[in-house]
Amino acid sequence: MVDNNGSLVISSVDRSASGLYTCTASNIHGSDAITYNVIVRVPPLPPKLHVTETTASSIRLQWDVEDEGGSRVTLFNLYYRTANGEAVQLAVQDNSHTIYGLECGTEYIFYITAHNDIGGAGCGSESPNNSSSTTKIINVVSSSSRSLRVTWLPPPRNASHGRLLGYYLGIRLRLPSTMDDTSDEGSAYNFTTVGGSDASSTATHTIVTDLHPHSFYDVIVRAFNSRGAGPSSDPVMGQTLQDTPNSPPASVSCSPSSAHSLTVSWRPPEERGRNGVIVAYHLAYSPSSSTSVLSFHALQVWVTASTVVGEGRTSALMSVVPSDTVGAGIWSVGGSVLVNWKQDALLQCRTVGVPEPTRTWTRGPERVALNSPGLMVDNNGSLVISSVDRSASGLYTCTASNIHGTDAITYNVIVRVPPLPPKLHVTETTASSIRLQWDVEDEGGSRVTLYN
Repeated sequence: MVDNNGSLVISSVDRSASGLYTCTASNIHGSDAITYNVIVRVPPLPPKLHVTETTASSIRLQWDVEDEGGSRVTLFNLYYRTANGEAVQLAVQDNSHTIYGLECGTEYIFYITAHNDIGGAGCGSESPNNSSSTTKIINVVSSSSRSLRVTWLPPPRNASHGRLLGYYLGIRLRLPSTMDDTSDEGSAYNFTTVGGSDASSTATHTIVTDLHPHSFYDVIVRAFNSRGAGPSSDPVMGQTLQDTPNSPPASVSCSPSSAHSLTVSWRPPEERGRNGVIVAYHLAYSPSSSTSVLSFHALQVWVTASTVVGEGRTSALMSVVPSDTVGAGIWSVGGSVLVNWKQDALLQCRTVGVPEPTRTWTRGPERVALNSPGLMVDNNGSLVISSVDRSASGLYTCTASNIHGTDAITYNVIVRVPPLPPKLHVTETTASSIRLQWDVEDEGGSRVTLYN
């Protein structure tokens, strides 16, 4: 589309939009031209996974990426599991890897995802004794910020048990807390029906829409005939592309720091509305349209966040008037702070004001002394809590004041520590077995992920 000022807009680009674009301007006195070389970067093609060597207790895998999408692949996530076991994830930067400590005679399922700075692509599973009796997903790739293209092979003709009527495609959002969980819980998937097909061996595909930008999804496929549905394919993970943020920067505050300057602070947009990785913020201001007597001094300030795709929504407008007499203000932003056991916590308290404000820190109702054990206030007024333990959790408040006013912020420090030891119980015994059960009264502020 060519807009009113003559600019060419290429909407929702894909790899086919790459190439040379030339604009030529001419009139009766001459002509001029400019050429753009558009290079579209996309997620890499799914890796092709191969088993190159096996022993009684190890397997060596190798993979190739035919097209990195115009941006170097920086990470491969390799997953493996037994047929009914939980997946193990390995982060690999090379194109091959050997896995040791496997059990002889056990079938393992492997799959891999490739990632560049645009996104990722998943690959179907491989195993030394792969069964072809189910539908097999070939790949799941991003087609836009809100859709995935899924391609699969139907079951072999001799395993269809009649004419295929179609496929049930299941998809579920993969939350960050479940990235290592590949269990196939049917209730967690949303299923749609994909139109009928015969039992040919040619690939079948569809595009799944109405997804969330920059999100991971598990996809499974089940073929069905007049007697019902067959077994599900192994899940394959795909990721949608980034988009512009839906949410503006949060907690924007603006205060005068002198007659000629302002201090502006903000938080990142809420995580659900970022739609990708925030790469830049844009701060803008303009004269206020207020009709007050001070309107020629007043300014309106707003902030936007951007991903690699573009700029998102603007924050609420903030109106402020620079002043020679500035009340004490704090432009650091408080809130909840998660700190791991034995690490240091830094609570900032950066201030503005004329004259320079004085700062005081309190923990709950008690003032923090400069020489308190484990606590230190540095030269810029920040509070440093050294080598934290559970007792350091609580509310910490910084108050800034001068002759023109006061301001305060509060941090809620949450210290995450190792869990308490589980309480172990014997619940059942037989002549050759014993069943154990255990409870954890306190997980330490972070979910328990492993018991040894």
